[in-house]
Amino acid sequence: MSILALLVFVGVAAAFLVSAYGAKQERIRVVSDELRALGASPVSSGNTIMGSAGGTPLSYELRPGGKNTPNRTFCTALLPPDCPRLEMELRPQTPGELRHVEKGRAIDLILGDDAFDDAFIIEAAPSEVARELLDEPIRAALLTFWPCRLTVAAHELCFDKGGFIEQPGEVKRLLEMCVAACGRLGALSAAFQERQLELARMGDLGGYRGLAPEALRALDRTSGAEVELAALDAARTRRRKWRRQRTTLAIAALLAGVLVFWRLAACH
Repeated sequence: MSILALLVFVGVAAAFLVSAYGAKQERIRVVSDELRALGASPVSSGNTIMGSAGGTPLSYELRPGGKNTPNRTFCTALLPPDCPRLEMELRPQTPGELRHVEKGRAIDLILGDDAFDDAFIIEAAPSEVARELLDEPIRAALLTFWPCRLTVAAHELCFDKGGFIEQPGEVKRLLEMCVAACGRLGALSAAFQERQLELARMGDLGGYRGLAPEALRALDRTSGAEVELAALDAARTRRRKWRRQRTTLAIAALLAGVLVFWRLAACH
């Protein structure tokens, strides 16, 4: 390679790196500005911007992809510690996902919103909490980001989508959706406790002036929520087992193919 060609190569590589760095900084600036608009004081670290908006701790990650992996956007929010328990994985509906539901390897909550029900598999329990969370504004926001995933587990809500969500309007919509979802779950805690107390009073289970905290927790444990959570866990267990079996069969088929090829080669 001549000196001139080497210099051209170095110049092009440097320009590419400078452009990539500038694009990254612009994405961070956009997310930071939208967090500030929600009252947060954003702090960035690498590809992640963090802040607390409306009392909700948020983490917004623009994760670069590789040669065979796409860029991804993650928005994670910590849920209020006293919110009702919810296990949810909302993901795009595909023929494969529908087969999982038909075979009992997944569950799908139907909300009665045809566009949303046709777009997503809603694997969630307890269903009452999931229905309350997925109100019309949150469903509308999720449809604009389709295909995407939204999971709730271990007091954490996580949104995941292929590609960078980096335009100001889209970033704002995503952040507001996550904050609103956390706010709804936090509000549900008080509403559900009041509902349980009312049921206890109607059933004369309240003692003198109401239920003690221990009795309230016992009511929650004996509710239908536990049955739904157990059914969800069973479906997920069947799906994991099915995937392990498929992987085992694929490996066995590969080894058998290699063995046949080796024998044929040895015969010739």
